Amino acid sequence: MGHSSVLSGTIASHAGAGTTCSSRGRIPPNTLFASHIIHHVVLARTWGSCHRQHGVSGPPPPKALNSGTEEPAPGSGLLDLSEPSAQRRVQLPAAARPSTPTPRYVWRVALRALSNLRLAIAELAVIAGLSACGTLVDQGQSPAYYVEHYPLGQVWLPWPIILPLQLDHIYSAPYFLGLLGLLGASLTACTTTTQWPQARVAQRWRFKPGVEALRALPAVTEMEGHSVRSVGQLLRDRGYQVFVEGARQAGAAGGAPTASGPPSSEPRALYAFKGLAGKLGPIGVHASMLAVLAGVSLGAVGRWEGVVMMPEGAASPVRELLHPASPFAWEAAAHAADLKFDAFQIDYRDDGSIRQFLTSITVLEEGVPVARQTVSVNQPLRYKGLTAYQTDWALAAVRVSALPLSDAALGPQTGTALSRTPPDEAGVSEGQGKPVPNTPRQPVQLSLPMAQLAGESPESKLFGTFLPLSTLGLPAEDGAPGSNPRGISLLARDLQTVVLYDGKGAFVGVRRPGSNLPITVEGVELRIGAITPSSGMQLKIDPGVPLVYAGFLGLCITVVVSYLSHSQLWGVATEDGSVLLGGRTNRALQAFADEVVALGGKQEEEDPEVAAGEQDRSSSWY
Repeated sequence: MGHSSVLSGTIASHAGAGTTCSSRGRIPPNTLFASHIIHHVVLARTWGSCHRQHGVSGPPPPKALNSGTEEPAPGSGLLDLSEPSAQRRVQLPAAARPSTPTPRYVWRVALRALSNLRLAIAELAVIAGLSACGTLVDQGQSPAYYVEHYPLGQVWLPWPIILPLQLDHIYSAPYFLGLLGLLGASLTACTTTTQWPQARVAQRWRFKPGVEALRALPAVTEMEGHSVRSVGQLLRDRGYQVFVEGARQAGAAGGAPTASGPPSSEPRALYAFKGLAGKLGPIGVHASMLAVLAGVSLGAVGRWEGVVMMPEGAASPVRELLHPASPFAWEAAAHAADLKFDAFQIDYRDDGSIRQFLTSITVLEEGVPVARQTVSVNQPLRYKGLTAYQTDWALAAVRVSALPLSDAALGPQTGTALSRTPPDEAGVSEGQGKPVPNTPRQPVQLSLPMAQLAGESPESKLFGTFLPLSTLGLPAEDGAPGSNPRGISLLARDLQTVVLYDGKGAFVGVRRPGSNLPITVEGVELRIGAITPSSGMQLKIDPGVPLVYAGFLGLCITVVVSYLSHSQLWGVATEDGSVLLGGRTNRALQAFADEVVALGGKQEEEDPEVAAGEQDRSSSWY
């Protein structure tokens, strides 16, 4: 009796037995019926697998239960009706039960899970969303900054969400780096399990066994009046690499190759392909993306960065201007250098608008200048891994010459004018002056620090400073209790003009820095000297930048290469003297089909060189 007959008889007999059992309130008939179906199917597949592994052909003869009275053998895997219904289950034979998963099995399962396309798309979507948040949220600021600029209830992403989720430094957050690692693992798994095997298979060339195999291909044409050699020449002219199969004995039955005998001069089959780079393109895309991910991760761990506002003429060690992005960051060669900000200037257009910001920087090592460069926007300084970008500017101080014209500034006993000692580098706080009797009246040289009052963009910035009259020995107040101190306000938007206001806020006049033209304000003759600017620089040492640049360059190239079509063609000489040509491609299907059909309309053009160079061997390539 066949296996299907035994299985049918077993199902029928157990269906009847199930009816009897059901009347006793034990097992419903449909449950018992389904259980035995599952049991026999699983048992048959398990035995078949085991027999194939041990070299035994044919299914095992299962033992059918023709009646409900026969007891199943222990360990046989058959359904034991004596067990409680809550414990009934279909069991595999002990010899067929899976053993403990081996590390190789777990590794292959993990690779299969990581190479899932949906998982990779989900990873990319999450990374893109987090990157968008990092673009919209200012990075690397203090917690107070986020509390002030991202208040609760006024912005779509308030600070109670930004700070706990580490969106203030999202690109170095552990979970973001973990997502990058997971995406890299998915790309690696896809490359090793799918892309690389496909590329290796595409490199192998083989001939189709016959006409029927060719007719099953997507694009087929019959080239009448052609030989295999002439078809190969046509394909070679179209950029294909061609292999022909020869060394067949003339008159062999069915055209089968023989191991001995004189070979025929005309090959019987060919294989041609082009666009193999299209199969290697996806591997290059994955490798380029891995390089970008590695560069981003390396930069997040080993990066040094800092933002400084240095006044003109100041110098500072690079080590003091930078701070590490993580505890694992290592110092670069540029840490031993010093930066000196020689000069800062603003280049203006004819209409007075700002064209460019320029900072002259000298790099010093052990006090010796080793490099000089004028840094501007989009033209950073690069030195031994250090990159200095021009990002901001400010007005640090303004120099003024003040000469009191009122007698209120005379000494109380000597009747001579107060002569102030020049202020030191710290500013006006130390230059309070001392009475010097019997000296002529002299102006006081002051350097007034300036603060930014308003504006964020370069065109809207406003800087100001205040000169108290008490600094010059004049009455500090109007006499009214609680009145504001008397003084002179100086405002500037750039390096070109300074606007002066008196103690009541009334406009007095405008002076150009360095013009040396006097102006009288609040009984004081002022002359505006030079304005000392500050240059805002962003400094960065990122070891991952070369990898990111290389990855993006490779991505641009390999994405284009991956769009090349990998086309394959097979040809077989038929009995009527024509050549049946068929092929397939992975892209541009219609264009490939049109190309194959067009080849069918070509007339034979014998190439003497090809005919003379035909080699008598089982396969040749030209």
